[in-house]
Amino acid sequence: MTIGARLRSVIDDIGINVSEFSRIADIPYGTLQQYLSDKRSPATEALTKICTQTNIDIHWLLTGKGLMYRNETTDKKVINDLKQRHISLLKLFDMLNETQQQEVLAIASEKDRLNKLDSLMAELLKKLG
Repeated sequence: MTIGARLRSVIDDIGINVSEFSRIADIPYGTLQQYLSDKRSPATEALTKICTQTNIDIHWLLTGKGLMYRNETTDKKVINDLKQRHISLLKLFDMLNETQQQEVLAIASEKDRLNKLDSLMAELLKKLG
């Protein structure tokens, strides 16, 4: 699932239209439409604005993992725990063109898949003794 598809899920979950979500998130309607249609990926500042204004968990929005919404008790902790290297990584990612971003995401997905296979293999080998 893409960021655009996850944003669409939030809009559907909240039960509002794209125009209202645009106003709440403080993102121009046309820009939001591009995000929803995956014609454009949100930059770091837009991601921050969307997540801050709508209570969406940024980890979920970027990866699809975890909970859709963050809770208020963890907001300050998450912000305090966010390390400079994460911000730097997002800035570098934003400097890539769309094709390069897709390549990076594909590589990261493949690495995640290989890590899971390694874990499964280790478990199997352990069971086999």
